[in-house]
Amino acid sequence: MPGAPAIAGWGLTSAGGSTPDQLQWAITVVQSSTYCTQQANDDFRAVFDSFDQTCAIDAPTDAAGTCEGDSGGPLVAASPDGGIVQIGITSWAQASCSTTVPDYFTRTDVLSAWITRWIAAMAPPTVTTTPASDVGQTSGQLNGQLNPNGSASTYYFQWGTSTAYGNTSGSGSTNNGVGVLPVGVTVTGLSPGTTYHYQLVASSFNGTTYGADRTFTTPLPRMQPAKARSYARQTLAGAFGRRFKRGHQYTASCHRLGPIRFRCNVAWSYGANYYSGRVTVYYVSGLRGTVEWSDAYAISWVNDRCYFYSGHPQRCPVHSARGSW
Repeated sequence: MPGAPAIAGWGLTSAGGSTPDQLQWAITVVQSSTYCTQQANDDFRAVFDSFDQTCAIDAPTDAAGTCEGDSGGPLVAASPDGGIVQIGITSWAQASCSTTVPDYFTRTDVLSAWITRWIAAMAPPTVTTTPASDVGQTSGQLNGQLNPNGSASTYYFQWGTSTAYGNTSGSGSTNNGVGVLPVGVTVTGLSPGTTYHYQLVASSFNGTTYGADRTFTTPLPRMQPAKARSYARQTLAGAFGRRFKRGHQYTASCHRLGPIRFRCNVAWSYGANYYSGRVTVYYVSGLRGTVEWSDAYAISWVNDRCYFYSGHPQRCPVHSARGSW
């Protein structure tokens, strides 16, 4: 279809003719309101309203026009950006489908706001999944934004440890307004130190919309100094066995590195050897939502008499071990 004003429709190809099996279109020429008023009076004895109507005729050839069945079809023209824009809707014309009198159209520019509202009203809700808030070890608030697009809507969140989700929050509802509304629900029974996926889902008479997937991670519990010292002892007992369990003069000074992590400087003696170094202990996520701990140690040891009393410590062999128990 060219950029010049044109009409299109599935109406009869002539008065008393047949319905086409393909969409028909033809070039036309939009006329002035003065012409449209005069022709309406002369040809139809009708009232023409220039505020919401216009007319067109295939001048000067008078070869084409609208016919029965074309009502509701478009009158289009080239837009300033080179595209096609609808400027009218086929409304009425002479019953004989004469091409020598103008066709009349409802102007779309004065109806555009009304049309836009109705198009929006026929759209499903628009949803956006937004970041979670108030995330604790076992709970969090899932958030989103919802535009009902003119239709009463219901919404809920899907959530779980993967994009298969598996859990559904309680549902909420909105009125039939137009505009972005913040929505959110609080979910409980979560596992500490676990990453969860979630998305907002909304439905109305016009369909269902799924928001994008987002994630959040619940924090692990804060490790306490007494726990850190206990875990450090367990690490050394597991890594060094009787050399630690039967040692003496054990000392440990633990320093917090973060909410779930400590570093403990340790030292002890066993037999002729003196052991010293560090043990780092921290919480990790276990299976099925449990909280466990892990460690990393780096320990060195020397012959106590050689290193501290011989006067030649550089000649004394230094042994070391590092790893995780």
